[in-house]
Amino acid sequence: MEPDAKEAKQVSDKIDAELRREAQLKQQAPKGPKLVLLGSGDSGKSTVLKQLKILHGQGFTDDDRLAFRFKVRANLLDAARMLVSFLESNGIEFEHSENKLHAQAVQQFVLDCNLPDSIVNSIRLLWNDAGIQEAAKRANELPEYLYTSEYFLNNIDRCASSDYIPTDDDILRVRNRTVEITETKFTIENKVYTFFDVGGQRSLRHFWAPYFSDDLSAIIFVAALSSYDQFLLEDAEVNRMTDAISLFGSVCNNKLIQKSAIILFLNKVDLFKSKIESGTSPVEKYFPEYTPRDFKETGAWFKNKFHEQKRNKNRQIFTHFTTGTDTRNMQAIIAAVKDIVMKNALTSLGMI
Repeated sequence: MEPDAKEAKQVSDKIDAELRREAQLKQQAPKGPKLVLLGSGDSGKSTVLKQLKILHGQGFTDDDRLAFRFKVRANLLDAARMLVSFLESNGIEFEHSENKLHAQAVQQFVLDCNLPDSIVNSIRLLWNDAGIQEAAKRANELPEYLYTSEYFLNNIDRCASSDYIPTDDDILRVRNRTVEITETKFTIENKVYTFFDVGGQRSLRHFWAPYFSDDLSAIIFVAALSSYDQFLLEDAEVNRMTDAISLFGSVCNNKLIQKSAIILFLNKVDLFKSKIESGTSPVEKYFPEYTPRDFKETGAWFKNKFHEQKRNKNRQIFTHFTTGTDTRNMQAIIAAVKDIVMKNALTSLGMI
C-alpha cells in the first residue's frame, strides 16, 4: 500500500473508531424522560410548551418577540374579520351603520407588519359596536375563532403601537397551530426532558403512532374544557369535546404505552368557568344527559367522561384542571408532572 493511501486509511479508521465510541457512549448514557403532548386541535398544547420555555428554558429572545409581534397583529385582524363575517351572514345589524365602511376597510386590508392608524381606528370602532359584541357572544359557532383574540382586541392600542414588543402574557395567547412535529428539550432539576408536540387536527393524527413506544415516559393529553359547545374545523357535525373524549380513549387504551403515565390536562378552565357561570351556552344543549350544576361540578362531570374511556380499570389517570395562559398555575402543575414521571419510572423498575 502506498504511504499516502496507508496514512489515509489510518485516519479513516481512527475516525470510524471515534464515531463508534461516541455512539456507544451515547447508547450507554442515561436517557432523560420522553413526553408526548397530544390532543385535539386548539386544545392548548402549544401553550403548555411556551410555559415550559418560560419556566425551564431560556425564555423568549428578542427575535422571538419580533416574530410574535406579527402573529399578535394577525390574530387581532383575523378575529375582527371573523366577527364581521359572522355578523353579516347571520342577519345581525351594526349598532352604528357607518361601521359598515369600517368593516369593509378591515376585510380588504392586507397585513404586512404594521397596522396603520386608520385600520386600528376601524377595528376599535367595530369592537365597541353592539352588533359585533352580539356576534362575539355567539363565537362558539365559529370553528376558527379564538377567544384569546379578544384579549388583543381589548389591548389594540398597545398591540398596534410602533414600539410594541409582545410580553410573555401576549405570546401565551397567540394562536400557534401545530402543523408539524416539534421536539423540544428542557432541563428540569438537572434532568433533560424531551417533549414532542404533535398536531391534533384529524389529518395529522396518523403521525402519532411512531411516538407510542416502551421508552415513552408519559403522555400529556390536553383537552379544552371550554370546547363543549364548539365543533371541529374539519367536520362541522362533530362536537369538539366528544371528539376529544373519544380520542383520549384510543390513546389511553393503546397497548404500546401501557407502561407510560397518562396525564390529562383539562385546559382553558378560565373560559370554561366564564361560559358556565354566564349561562349563555348551556351544557345540556350539547350533552342532553347533563343535569345543570355549578362550575366545579360540571368540570368533574366532564372529567368522569374522560376517565370512563379506559378499559383497564386499574390504570391510573393523573388529571389536572389547567389554565394554560396562567404561568403560576402551570408552574405548580409542571412540578406535579415531574413527580408523576419520576414515580412512574421507579415503579417500572420495581423500586416502588
